[in-house]
Amino acid sequence: MKVTLLNTLLGTPNHLVYNGDVLSWSSSVPDDSWVYPGVACKMSIEAVAKSCDLKISGFESTPHGAAWREILKGANGQVPWFYSLSKERFNAYLSDLLDQLWRLLNSEHDGYYMNELQVNRELLESLSAPLIDKEMAKSFLSSATDKSRQDILKFLPKEGERARKSIYTQDNTLTGRLTITSGPNILTLKKKYRKMLKSEFKNGSVVQVDIVSLEPRIALCVAEKDDPADIYAHIRDEVFNGEITRSHAKISTLGCIYGMTPWTLSKKLPDTIDARDALMRVRDYFDIPYLERSLKSQFKENGFIKNMYGRKITSSDSIVNYFLQSSGADAALLSFNNMRNILNDKYDKFKFLYVIHDAILIDTDRVGIEILKEVTSSGIHVPTINKKFPVKIEKVDK
Repeated sequence: MKVTLLNTLLGTPNHLVYNGDVLSWSSSVPDDSWVYPGVACKMSIEAVAKSCDLKISGFESTPHGAAWREILKGANGQVPWFYSLSKERFNAYLSDLLDQLWRLLNSEHDGYYMNELQVNRELLESLSAPLIDKEMAKSFLSSATDKSRQDILKFLPKEGERARKSIYTQDNTLTGRLTITSGPNILTLKKKYRKMLKSEFKNGSVVQVDIVSLEPRIALCVAEKDDPADIYAHIRDEVFNGEITRSHAKISTLGCIYGMTPWTLSKKLPDTIDARDALMRVRDYFDIPYLERSLKSQFKENGFIKNMYGRKITSSDSIVNYFLQSSGADAALLSFNNMRNILNDKYDKFKFLYVIHDAILIDTDRVGIEILKEVTSSGIHVPTINKKFPVKIEKVDK
């Protein structure tokens, strides 16, 4: 394990590499090294710390850092710490910083934040900005609401045909559910407007791959029950004895998993269905009371719970919902990254554009679509759960 302090932090020509014992200067960052500062690279210690809700106290947090802030008074510029401090003071601050970084890496070694989270970051950073059909986008603008107009405008390129790249993070939510911090926001763009995404391949298409009923399947796996191909039809027949429609069974299932109250659910169901009874039936089928007790016990003991992959959730509110949503967020990203690696090994005409929670948008040609169908014909492999979940593939630009 190595830590590299970037030359931009130190103000030196080279980076400083630490292996837990020896310090050495290097003109490049070793491939197997964790990096500080910055969050843009895959092996970013700062990103790990942020996800763990930990603050790293570096040179800027010292009394000398406060003095420099007063001198600079908000002006841009990086303090060259190597040359701005006495040797003794620099070495003391450096030792303290490295000690913090090393402790963090040791505490999270082989854990979620240094493994699964980094795989998720690898997928998100690999995404490509798509081509945009400008004429179609402009036609959408003419009839869109004010909110949708703002979303569409962000996709319109200022130059050329390609949209700006979207930057994702898992750090802005308790559960790790994705948000976009800059660039076009595919997460809030209405589905019908995705048609403006244009393939860059001859005879190509932008396709959407959805993991079918991801969170209910995870809930069934936690309850150690088999997940049928059509979960909602199964629940209609097994839980409600065929007395309600599949649509109402789906609403009841999602209402249970997302923590709806009986009153809220009743507004989505006909008067002939008792919302409270529907929720109780679904809760019992998924063994939600047992899961809830287990999670509350875990929170009481530790002050947090962990999702199926080890991500910490520091709230006891909607504890089952947060657990399933968080597990689903990581399951989708890890599964999509596995699929991406398999597809890229088989064919070189795949562009991965956007992740939309439990779906991913891919640009490819006709050959690529057939390969995609073949690879996912029996489902997509979900790590940790070690099962294949079914997917649905549809063209976005049809």
